[in-house]
Amino acid sequence: MKFKYDLVKEEMHVVKLDNGLELIIVPKPDYHKVYSLFATNYGSIDSEFVLDGERVKVPDGIAHFLEHKLFEKEDGDVFIKLSELGIDSNAYTSFDVTAYLAETTREMYQTALNVLLDFVQDPYFTDESVEREKGIIAQEIEMYNDDANWQTYFGLLRALYNNHPIATDVAGDVASINEITAADLHLCYNSFYHPSNMRLFVIGAVSVDDVVELVTNNQAHKTFPNPGAVGKLSPIGDVIEESLVEMQLNVGKFACGVRGFDLDALTPRELYVKQRTWSIAFEMLLGETSSVYSDLYARQLIDDSYSVEATRIRKDLYAAVLGDSNAAPEVLAVLKRAIQNSATSPDLNEAHLGTLKKAKIGAFLKRLNNLSSTIGAIAENNLDYFETIEIISAITLDSVRAELTNLAAGPIAVVEVK
Repeated sequence: MKFKYDLVKEEMHVVKLDNGLELIIVPKPDYHKVYSLFATNYGSIDSEFVLDGERVKVPDGIAHFLEHKLFEKEDGDVFIKLSELGIDSNAYTSFDVTAYLAETTREMYQTALNVLLDFVQDPYFTDESVEREKGIIAQEIEMYNDDANWQTYFGLLRALYNNHPIATDVAGDVASINEITAADLHLCYNSFYHPSNMRLFVIGAVSVDDVVELVTNNQAHKTFPNPGAVGKLSPIGDVIEESLVEMQLNVGKFACGVRGFDLDALTPRELYVKQRTWSIAFEMLLGETSSVYSDLYARQLIDDSYSVEATRIRKDLYAAVLGDSNAAPEVLAVLKRAIQNSATSPDLNEAHLGTLKKAKIGAFLKRLNNLSSTIGAIAENNLDYFETIEIISAITLDSVRAELTNLAAGPIAVVEVK
């Protein structure tokens, strides 16, 4: 299936193979590089799921652990093999996705694509290698435990999503990863790495027909165990409205956030529209062009670390303001009051909305020049990314006001880190 986006002069081809693997191809003939991203719809929040009608609980952090282990094979490290071929590679685990990336030139992309598919689809886990990896990941976890920005971020997530897997660090903790076994890894791999749960994104100087032929041939000789009937859980969680994280910092930190409720019925596109609306709404109310920001900055209560964001995680959506301040309680009181009184904010006006919409569209167009950034955004936004201009343009002042009014009526989480 071919999709054309005349406004941004892009096209996207979507092909589903017989084994269920979905290919998303964006040809960019004027570019020299090719980026490939092989992703499974599986992340850290899937540590509890239903398999063939039975509830299964695996240790927290196992999706991230599995990502690490897929690079290790009986004959060595895949990173080294890819590097020797002139292929840059990377991987990441988020709350809802695990992805493996390869960057190369147009001359080498077919080799890179075959290697990418083969190493992800050929797991090698032994008890010895699993035990060895635990020490490596434990060091990574300890590093993030000492990172004040990371602890502020997760302090807010723990407040917004109490009793929800989003509140758990993607890597788990030292105790949880020490529980992981090779059998656990095989169980999760077989449950979530079946081609029918995965998508392959390719962007750059490629022929669509060549990519389809290559991947079809690559998959033709492979067999995959039946994953069984895998079902994902949809916990709700509750909100802790005030939290304190103590880290003995010289300069304190703060976080203020809200989250959406009852979003399960929304389509991926509707969620993307809501996320974009929230992003603009919070920029208008609390961002760098708002009177709230100007006042806090003029009084030297905040600095350039201040940021506003709206983030979607599968069927969940939250908006957050984070930053540094030695007057965090005062800043948090101002932010909370601004959200609660958003209906009367003088910053919610057509001129301000128009300025921010232009800025958002400009940032989107600039991002299109970066293939790596674009492929990640397409993967994240369920194929609606190239319609971002239309989506932003359709946001109205009434829709901004409606979203803020709903959020103002709900719980607001504030977190101080000191």
